[in-house]
Amino acid sequence: MRFFANGAILAFGFVLLALQASLAARVSLHPFTPNLVLPMVIFLGVQPDVGLLRGASLSFILGYLLDAFCGSPLGLSTFVLVATFMVARGAGIRLFLRGSLFQIALVFVASILAGGTILALRAIFSPPDPFPLDMPASGLAGDLVALFTSSAGDDAPRVGSVVGTITTMLGSALATAVVAPAIFATMRRLDALETRRRDAAEGAPAE
Repeated sequence: MRFFANGAILAFGFVLLALQASLAARVSLHPFTPNLVLPMVIFLGVQPDVGLLRGASLSFILGYLLDAFCGSPLGLSTFVLVATFMVARGAGIRLFLRGSLFQIALVFVASILAGGTILALRAIFSPPDPFPLDMPASGLAGDLVALFTSSAGDDAPRVGSVVGTITTMLGSALATAVVAPAIFATMRRLDALETRRRDAAEGAPAE
């Protein structure tokens, strides 16, 4: 078991979520709110030396942390992240992930699929309507909605409407994709920690 590397990966995920929560309390990121642990799970899914049990367990814990930080129903993000790991692993996409453009494209698509899955699960298990008409979109989200719909003010689509929901999903997917290469690079270094420690221990002179 790679206990040291596993601990480092989980600590990295916790720090990312804590920093994002701290930043969100000061600056509104909506609709460009990244899912920072999704690239971590995709990395685990495409790495050939990450075992099924290890990857699924790490994805489960990362999903649990995401639910806890976001205030989502416990199990929602957990299920989606474990499913994402299984799909990435089953798809057989190996690390020609070395190119940043491919990483960005892959994570963008995966983020949209994950967001759609979460939305569908909320619609099934959390009535009422998943697209409530609460209030006109404001701020950056409102500007984007007005840009794409040529409407503003009370005539603009509402927050939670289909257009607003799609805007939020695309914004989140784009933000997640942009940060993916940096997260992949960090994950690659963290996953190699155990190997470096083992090599250092084997190379140390016996007393």
